Amino acid sequence: MDVKTYTMTDGQYFKVINKSTGAVITYGELTESNQLVTIHKVEFISEEKYESERPRIEPNSGMQKVSGEAL
Repeated sequence: MDVKTYTMTDGQYFKVINKSTGAVITYGELTESNQLVTIHKVEFISEEKYESERPRIEPNSGMQKVSGEAL
């Protein structure tokens, strides 16, 4: 298993893509104080692409934010 670590020096906005299926797992933004550690493919994208592609949770939609999935 090839684990890679990414920081803001690699890019600010990203999407994580499942290395087996090619499906997008998540979108995110790195800051100076965090890092991304994953076995999956990471594609760094522009802020515009991040804002247009990432899923959004609408206020009062009844949807809950889910966290804790290992990347």
